[in-house]
This record gives sequence, structure tokens and C-alpha cells, in this order.
Amino acid sequence: MKRTPCFAFLAALALPSVVAADPADDAAASTDASPTATAADAGTLARQDDEPPPPPPAGPKKQLSIGVKVRYLSLPRGMIEWFVERVPSSSNNVGFGAELAWRRENSEFAVSLNYDTLSAPNGLYLEQGQPIMGRDVDDVTNDGLSWITADLTWIGYKPFNDTMAFRYGGGLGIGVMIGGVNRTDQLCTSNTYESCADDPAAENVDDPYNIPPVLPSLNGFVGLQVRPQKNIAINIDGGIRALLPTISVGVQLAL
Repeated sequence: MKRTPCFAFLAALALPSVVAADPADDAAASTDASPTATAADAGTLARQDDEPPPPPPAGPKKQLSIGVKVRYLSLPRGMIEWFVERVPSSSNNVGFGAELAWRRENSEFAVSLNYDTLSAPNGLYLEQGQPIMGRDVDDVTNDGLSWITADLTWIGYKPFNDTMAFRYGGGLGIGVMIGGVNRTDQLCTSNTYESCADDPAAENVDDPYNIPPVLPSLNGFVGLQVRPQKNIAINIDGGIRALLPTISVGVQLAL
């Protein structure tokens, strides 16, 4: 009877080994469960593969806006000399405009009223292919040449995200000319421009060049639009307007 506690103690020590799960049984259970888990995971992956990719960022479904812009127009001296032998300098001009635009997602139409200066550099011009000496040089004076245009422009957008988009477009319109460019015939006694002076027998003395009163307005550009707020857009564009390389900055306000 005194050994009973000892046997009870040994039996208690043995119980954990009897009650504990057999590692082999755990492995078998794990093996039995794995096909189900693998199938579930495969089903989840399949559903993920079947899900369509998120749509690219898009512009507003419909939006009416007003805007203003300023621009810098430049015709380099080298480009002017495609048409004349000699020109004093490049032509640098400024312009501005107001527009009403209607946008649907990534396509926009804008109607604008614009004003641009189109001044020619003052100085001596020589006709293409002619010598300096003689009567082929003109003294050209700008007389406020500019124009007012009405344009219709289409603009496309490629959004990067909700706040920034690449934009591109082009348009046409009609322009009414204002002011002009005058010329006075020169008589040059040598092959240097310093020898040129007003021709006493000049046919043209401060006479305007024959510029049509109305001309077409063509433009094309690429640029970037940034939206600091949902209803405000800032546009930075570069392109061609009236055959002049142009850079413009504009702001649009959604109505």
C-alpha cells in the first residue's frame, strides 16, 4: 500500500505521452487538409486573375469651363532668312486670349477670342538672292502689326493620374489684321549696309506692304495640364500658332 503513491506518480508521468498527439497523425491530418486548402488558394488566385484591371484615369464626364491664357510667339532670325537675304533680328511677340471650353472625359472643344502682336523687327531687309549694292534693300518699320482671331480648337487628354495629364490638339480660325508694316526704298552705294540711305528716286516712302486684311489662323500644340483643385486647371503648352513657335500658359475654371 505504501508503494501506491509511487505507482500513481509514474502513471501521471506516463499520461502525457499517451494523451499527446502522435506526430505521424499530425502529418497525416495536415496531408489530408492540404488538398482543400490548396484548392481554396487556387480558387482565390483564379478569381483575382479573372478580375479586370482598374480603368485608367479619366477626365470629368461633362464639364463646361472658362479660361484665359497668355503666350509668347517668336520667329527666329534664321527662319525669317528663309524668305529674305538679310533681316535685323528675330521677331518676338506676345498674345493673350479668352476661351469657353466644353469637355467630355478625355476630349474637349474650345472656342476662343485672341489677340497677338505680329511685329516685324525694324531695320534693313534685303531681297533673297540680291546684292546689297543697288536698290534692293528696304528700310522696314513696324506700324503696330497685330491681329484678332476667333478659333475653334480640339484638345485630347491622356491622364497620368487625377491631377496631371498630357494634352495635345489643334484648331483653326480666322484673323482680322490690325496695323501694318511700312517700307522705304534704299540706295546702297557699296556692298555694306552702312552705305545705304533713303533713295531720292524711291517709289516707296514709308508705304505699307500689301497684307491681306483677313488671314486664316492655324494652331497645333502639345502640353501638360495640372489640376491643383478639382475645378481649377493650369495648362502649359508649346506648339505653332500662325507659323510662329509659341509657348503659352493658361488657367481654366470649371463652371
